[in-house]
Amino acid sequence: MKKNVLVAPLNWGLGHASRCVPIIHELLDAGHHVILASDGDAKRFLETEFPDLLVKSLPSYKITYPKNGMFFLGQIILSIPNILSAINAENKLLDSWVEEHQLDVIISDNRYGMYSPKIKSIIVSHQIRLHLPFFENLMANQIQNRLKRFTQIWVPDVTGELNLSGKLSHQDVAKMQPKFMGVLSRMGSETRSKKPNQFPFAKGYVLAVISGPEPQRTLFEKSLMSSFSNWDGDVVLVGGKLEEVTEKMDSQIHYIPFANTPELKWLLENSSAVITRAGYSSIMDLIALKRKAVLVPTPGQTEQEYLAKYLMKYDFFIARKQTELNIEEALYALEKLGWSSSLEALNKGQKLKELISEI
Repeated sequence: MKKNVLVAPLNWGLGHASRCVPIIHELLDAGHHVILASDGDAKRFLETEFPDLLVKSLPSYKITYPKNGMFFLGQIILSIPNILSAINAENKLLDSWVEEHQLDVIISDNRYGMYSPKIKSIIVSHQIRLHLPFFENLMANQIQNRLKRFTQIWVPDVTGELNLSGKLSHQDVAKMQPKFMGVLSRMGSETRSKKPNQFPFAKGYVLAVISGPEPQRTLFEKSLMSSFSNWDGDVVLVGGKLEEVTEKMDSQIHYIPFANTPELKWLLENSSAVITRAGYSSIMDLIALKRKAVLVPTPGQTEQEYLAKYLMKYDFFIARKQTELNIEEALYALEKLGWSSSLEALNKGQKLKELISEI
C-alpha cells in the first residue's frame, strides 16, 4: 500500500539530512509519496538533492558552537529553552500537516517534536544515550523518555560487538528495543559518482571535508588552509557551504564550497587521504566507501570526541585534536594504518529495505 510519508531531519550540520538520502530514495523506489521538512542548511541541502519534492520549513533549534570548545556543553545548556520551544513548535506544525497532507507516516531524524499519536511515528537516531562528562545517566533518561513517544526507533548501525556507535546506541538496547538499520550512507553502490566540473586533479590529492555548525566550521577551514599552505602536493577542501558557488585555487589548494552527493563520492573515491570531522554520518560514508581517514572532532562536542576515540581502538581511523593537528604527522600515521577485513561485516547488515517495506 502506497503511503504519504514526511521525512524531517534535524539541521545540525548536514549529517542528519545527508543520511536521510538513502531513506528517501528507498521510499520513492517503493512508490510512496514523500514530503520533506527541515530548516537552514539542511533544508537547502534537501532542496538541492531532491528538486522535484516538496520541502517544507520547520522551526530552527538555533544550535551554535562557541569558539572555545571548553564552553560547548555550557552553550548547549543555555540553548535548551530555544530547543524545547522549537520542539513544541514543530510538534504543532506536524499536527496540522497530518490533516493537510493526509500523512500516514513521519520519519524524523533526531527531531524530538516530529511525532503524532495519529500516525506511525519513526525516529532515526544513533544517540539513545549521550556521552557526557557529567549527568550522563540523567540525560539518558530524559532522551529515552522522548524517544518512547515514537512508534519505532531506527538506529543506523549494526548489532554485535563490532559496531560504529558503541555505547551511544548499544548500552540501553534491552530497555529501548530499537531496530538496527545497518550502515546508513548516501555513498552506497546505487549512487553514481561524478567528477566535479573543471576539477583540475585526476587522483592522488589530499581531501579535507569541512562541516558542522558555525563558528567551528570556519575555524576548522582556516586551520586547514594554514596547515596546507606549504604542503608539497595537491589538496582539495570541500567547505560545506551551500550559499557559495565559486571554486578557487590558492596555490596547490583547490577549494570547492559545496559538493553534491555524486561529486563528493567521486572526490572521496579518488583521493589519496581524507581529513574530516568525526560526525557519525561522515563516518558511515567512509565505511561504505572503505576509506581510511583522519578524524578531527569538533572541539567540545563530546559525541564526536567519543566516536573518534572509540573507533581508533579498532584501527578504523586516526583521530587528532583540532588544536594539536599536525598534518604531516597525521597523514603519515594514516598511511601506516591498514584496513581490517572485519569491517566488511559492517556493510553487510543492511535492513533499510526491510524496514521501509514494513511501514
